Amino acid sequence: MRKTKVKKRDIKSLVILLLAIFLIIAVSLYISSAEVRDWFDIYIFKKEIMEDESNSIDLNSSDKNYIYAYGKYLVILKDNILKTYVSSGDKSQEMEVMITTPIFDSEGKYLCIGENGGSKVYLISGNEIIWEKDVEGEISRIDVNKNGYVCVIVKSKNYQNIVYAIDQDGKELLQKYLSYTTAVKGKISNNNESLAIAEINSSSTIIKTKVEEISIEKTKKNPDEAILHTYEGEGNFTIMDIEYQDKNQLICMYDNHISILRDGKEENIMDLSQNSIAADIRLKDCIVRAEEETSQLFSSDTKVLIKNINNKNENTYVANNALKKLYTKGNIIALNMGNEAVFINTNGRLIKKYISKQEIQEIVIGESIVGIIYKNKIEVFSI
Repeated sequence: MRKTKVKKRDIKSLVILLLAIFLIIAVSLYISSAEVRDWFDIYIFKKEIMEDESNSIDLNSSDKNYIYAYGKYLVILKDNILKTYVSSGDKSQEMEVMITTPIFDSEGKYLCIGENGGSKVYLISGNEIIWEKDVEGEISRIDVNKNGYVCVIVKSKNYQNIVYAIDQDGKELLQKYLSYTTAVKGKISNNNESLAIAEINSSSTIIKTKVEEISIEKTKKNPDEAILHTYEGEGNFTIMDIEYQDKNQLICMYDNHISILRDGKEENIMDLSQNSIAADIRLKDCIVRAEEETSQLFSSDTKVLIKNINNKNENTYVANNALKKLYTKGNIIALNMGNEAVFINTNGRLIKKYISKQEIQEIVIGESIVGIIYKNKIEVFSI
């Protein structure tokens, strides 16, 4: 009897050991092999979703619909009515928004909408309008940070641009007047203390770029000492975007490289080579670029390189198709590949793959919702 018990215990230990070995091998292969990882993602973890398996919101193809996603909501603006939907495809709320041609921006729970070429600006959170106001000039760009602080860039009769900084209650904090330069982007830091403005001067044969960091608090008390740092771009580069990432680190993207700006100095952290087909800096603590790689005759793959700005670690993901468009939100990178959409995180791991029967027109992503846009419908699901 005792020998039988010992034998059963030994068999049980052997089974546990074999399972542990199998698990270690499976995890190792999942980490090291893209082919094994794809198989596990599709067949074990069920990360692949087909067009018919998601929830639909019907659209009238003859209507002009403006579609965006933020937080856990997808929104559709049409005829001055903003309708919000959740990932089930059900309508959550609708509100009147007196905007005809919108510019959208969002961060976290906040959505900002401005009238392109007009003066009206709205700040929305969830299903509620926090404030609305008119600014002087024609709006060309808006941006909102995670605390609801808004930067608005307008064209003016007397100035090239006026840059407004507005707090979460709709109070104007400062106005910056630009006489000779054009503002490409304005961004308020995550601690609400600084306003960064990316500017271009194209009046001469050489394009000159500049990024100014301005103290919002000092602007109120001593405007002459409000400029914290000025970064002059070297060379004939075109500035494309700026972004405050985690720890209020200011990232700047040019047409041929990406830099980090700090303490008055600029450090190149990623080159955008001729093979680069897309790049983005609007992630939480990473930057990304996509490159086209020829895989076979008449076919291409897309290699996505993701770099963490804090520890400089790099991760890659290879998609077996040519990239149509790249999107980012928080820690999510979305790849529109035509008849499929691939969603990865900043570790280069697949979150979800969406397979479409028809070509995808656009993708909108919030922190936890995705909308796949077609001419006559939107497929919506959580992520």
